[in-house]
Amino acid sequence: MESFVMDLTNEWTKELLDLTKICTQEPQVCYAAYVFGLSKRWLYIMRTTPNTANIFEGLESCISEKFLPMLFKHFRQSLREIVSLPAKLGGLSIFNPTKIAEDEHKYSKVATTPLVDLIMEQRLSFDSINIHEEVKMKKTAISTEKLAKFKQMQEALVKDTHLSDIILHQSQKGASLWLTTLPVANFGFVMNAQEFQDALCLRYNLPLPSMPPFCACGKRNSVDHALSCMKGGYTVMRHNNVRDTEAALLQEVCKDVTIEPPLLPSDELGDRACLDVGARGLWSGLEKTLCDVRIFHPGADSYKNKNLDAIFKTHEKQKKDKYLAHVLNKEKCSFTPLVFSTHGGHGPEAERFHKRLATLIAKKRNILYSEAVSYVRRRIRFSILRTTLIALRGYRGKNIKDVNIEEEDLNLFPSSSRYEHLV
Repeated sequence: MESFVMDLTNEWTKELLDLTKICTQEPQVCYAAYVFGLSKRWLYIMRTTPNTANIFEGLESCISEKFLPMLFKHFRQSLREIVSLPAKLGGLSIFNPTKIAEDEHKYSKVATTPLVDLIMEQRLSFDSINIHEEVKMKKTAISTEKLAKFKQMQEALVKDTHLSDIILHQSQKGASLWLTTLPVANFGFVMNAQEFQDALCLRYNLPLPSMPPFCACGKRNSVDHALSCMKGGYTVMRHNNVRDTEAALLQEVCKDVTIEPPLLPSDELGDRACLDVGARGLWSGLEKTLCDVRIFHPGADSYKNKNLDAIFKTHEKQKKDKYLAHVLNKEKCSFTPLVFSTHGGHGPEAERFHKRLATLIAKKRNILYSEAVSYVRRRIRFSILRTTLIALRGYRGKNIKDVNIEEEDLNLFPSSSRYEHLV
C-alpha cells in the first residue's frame, strides 16, 4: 500500500510541476485548479490511508520550492506557514500535506464510525434519518475542532511575525472572497497575471516589482502611499465604483434607486448636499434608505497602531454625526453608512445592510440565503480589489490635455539644427 501511495504522490508531483509551468501566464487559474481540484486528490488518500505523512514530503518540497514561488513571483519561505492557513484566516488554503495527513485520517474515521458500525454488524438501518443526523453532527464537530486548531496556529503566527496586522486585516469577513472565487469571466471575476500577483503581494505586504520610487505628487512612493494619494483620482474612482456596485445590487430588489440623491436644504449641510445612494423598500415597503460610502486604507499613517474594529466604528460615527440627524428629522427616512477598507473588510453597519439585501435577493431568486450573501459580498470585494490594484499601477502624471505639443514636435523627419546631433 505504501508503494502505491508513493507512486501516486510522484504522479501528483509531476502534475503539479506541469501546473507550475503556466503560473507565469495564468496564476489565478493555476491557484483555482490547485485549491479546488488537484489538492483534493491527495486529501482523499490522506483520509482513507493511515501513516502517509512521510510519503508526502516530496510533494511538500515541490509546493514550497516550485509552485508557491511561481505563484507569487516574489515568495518568501517565511510565509509558508501563513499561506497554509485557511483563506478566511489570512492564508491561501495551500496546506502542508505532511502536517495535516494524520489529522485528516483521524477525522475521517470519526465521521464514518456510525456507517462502519452498520456494515460491520450487517444490519439494516430502519432509523436512517438518525444515522445521517449523527454523521452530520460529527462532521460539524470536526469542522469546529479543525477551525479551532487553525485559529491557535494563527494566534501563534500573529505573535511571532511582523505581519500580525496584515493577517488580522485579511481575516475580516469577506476580505478573502476573491481567493475562494472561481475565475468566471461573465461575473467579472477574472484577473490577469499582474493583477493576481499584485493582489497576493498586497495581501502579505510584499514589495511590488517595478513600482516607481517617487509618486507624481513628489513624495516617496509605496503601496500605502499609492492607496492614499489623491493625485490621479484613483481614490475617487474606488469610491464611485463601490457606490455604483451597491446601487446595481439594490436595483434588483428595491424601487426608486438613485445615485447621489440631493438632500433638502439645511443650515448645517447647505443647499447642494447629497449622499451616495438612495433606495426604497430595503427595510420596509415604502421607506427610503440613504447610504453614504467611505473606503479607507488601514496602512495609512493616521491609522498606525490602531485597532481595526475601532477604525470602522470611528468612520461610521463620523458619517452619522454629519448626516443622521438631518436624514431622520428632515428627509424622514433611514440612513446607513457603508464603511469599507482597501483590504476588503467592512463595518458593522455595512454587514447588517448586506445581510438584509441578501435576504431580499434570496427571496426574489428563490435561492439559499448563503448563496445570496456570498454573491453580494463577492461583488463588493471584487469592486474594491480591482480599483485598489488600478491605484497601485495607475498613471499619475499630467493629463494629455495638459501637455503642450509644439508643432515642430510632430515633424517625423526633422531637419532643423535642433536635431542635428541625431543624424
